[in-house]
Amino acid sequence: MKKYKLANRTKTSLNIFFMLLFSIGITFSYFYSNESSNYVKIIAVICEISAMAYFVIPTIIGNIYYDEKYIKISTDLFTDRKETIKFVIDELYTILKNKNLTKIISIKTKDQSGVGKTELLRKIRDIFYNKELAKKYLSDDFYKWTYIKKKIGDAHLVDYNPDTFNSIQYNYPKTIFKINLLLVDNMPVFYGDINKDNIIVYCKITSEEESVLSNMTVTDIKTLYSKKFYRDLSDEEASIVFEITGGNVKNINKILHDESTFTSFIKNHRTIAEIEFTMQIGDYKKAKEMLDNLSSNPAFIRQLRLNVDLEFEYKFLEADLTHLQNNYVESVEMLEALLSNIIIVNDDLKANKIIEKISHIKKHMGKFKEALKYISYLDKNDFTLRSLSLLLLSYTQYDNEEYLKEFLNSIDYIEINKITSNHFNDPYKTYKGVALIYNNLKMNKHEEISFENAHSVINSIIQIYEKHNSRFITNCYFIKAEFYRHQKRYDYAIIYYSKCLDIYIMNNDFDIYSLVYCMIRYIEITQHKDFKLINKIDLEKIKTICTDKKMSYNLKIAHHLSEIIDGVNSESLVASKLFFDKNIFLIP
Repeated sequence: MKKYKLANRTKTSLNIFFMLLFSIGITFSYFYSNESSNYVKIIAVICEISAMAYFVIPTIIGNIYYDEKYIKISTDLFTDRKETIKFVIDELYTILKNKNLTKIISIKTKDQSGVGKTELLRKIRDIFYNKELAKKYLSDDFYKWTYIKKKIGDAHLVDYNPDTFNSIQYNYPKTIFKINLLLVDNMPVFYGDINKDNIIVYCKITSEEESVLSNMTVTDIKTLYSKKFYRDLSDEEASIVFEITGGNVKNINKILHDESTFTSFIKNHRTIAEIEFTMQIGDYKKAKEMLDNLSSNPAFIRQLRLNVDLEFEYKFLEADLTHLQNNYVESVEMLEALLSNIIIVNDDLKANKIIEKISHIKKHMGKFKEALKYISYLDKNDFTLRSLSLLLLSYTQYDNEEYLKEFLNSIDYIEINKITSNHFNDPYKTYKGVALIYNNLKMNKHEEISFENAHSVINSIIQIYEKHNSRFITNCYFIKAEFYRHQKRYDYAIIYYSKCLDIYIMNNDFDIYSLVYCMIRYIEITQHKDFKLINKIDLEKIKTICTDKKMSYNLKIAHHLSEIIDGVNSESLVASKLFFDKNIFLIP
């Protein structure tokens, strides 16, 4: 049954009325107890019983004056979100002024976790109950708050449950002649009917660039730090916090709990960050030496036992470096062992990080179907971005047009929905140019404008990676070389294959060398040139190593190159030349 309650002013007036009524009853009983008139006695008894019933009955049947305003108030440690709060107040004011409008307000957010949505909803609820807080946040719009207070009875913070929400929204006590404000947490999308007695505010996940709530930036972290500890945080330290937490508000708050917690975090994670940077620029030998030194440090090992986040970062780093040294099977085993521990503690952020890395390594091994299966556990937008390279590699490996079709559809989906990457490595910008060239090849055209656009897109991401000295640049150089190969500008293609070769020489990455070797050798044979960049007798050795390391993608390309070099079977020769002509190859 629906519970109703009175507005606070009405309730106060009634309290005074029934207290006076009770006093009148007591007064009549005392002064007219000896009177013979029964009318006076009856009036006294009615006054006393009515007043007692008013005050006692709600206590017996339960407190119907349900009020959440004392439940865990918001803090001032997160970003103030003043503009968002003003937006909600404006929407509330408009809805209440225009009674025919839909009573639902959505706050756009890019991610349902770690963006401070719970804190924001608490802040809105606290502003509703606190006049001084409302003045602080609304300033010139304070008159809207005054109007809203007259129309809304209570503001309730609700933790969304899809099984019960549609029923419980009808059960909140309603102030007579007023409606309720329900601030719904953890509701990704609104489904169902809206109770006419409620206005609903919730955070809606969106891929739009202009979303209101997103993870904290490096600047936000610096602002939060100075607000809490009254001194500035360096860019370097703020960047370390951001890299480890991904901008997750809850995790950042843990790190900034107090100064000793933060100091310990920075000391240990700075070392981890230095190793990560060394790996990022491709100096795997030095990174291995740094990691070995760290593992032999007793003080650091003690910290690992005490800090689960640090232990995770260290073990993940160790497995990642193992993968970068082409020891793929061992790396996957290390990551799967780490994943089993993470699943036990139910940490989705860490689990997703491991899943993406295992998928990436499976890609190196040519197990593209397994790699796609791993990332299928991610949400749709993340999966779409992470799947781009896998779909391209699968098209080449399995010679299945469906993979190419899905890749081109995924590029369209990303553009239509304006999906952006949270990762430093942006798959869309990396592979957008590939889509342009494949569309060219599918229509059997050789339009220069498509090549120009493809070069323009890949150049934009190359500039970013060159600026940050990132190892991700290798694949971009290789893709640009492939564009030039299909454009039949072979001298330019060789320049960019050579850039990849230079990176191989620095970090001894066989994955890079095997592919660059095949492409340079292919151009030499078909164009009757000798660039004197590679050892021409290495092909059989490459095929043997690819077989041993289970690098099936690289092995397939090397096999087709062998068919062209041997030229014994005319049918195989034609098929192998077609294989090179119709594919844009990637470094897995």
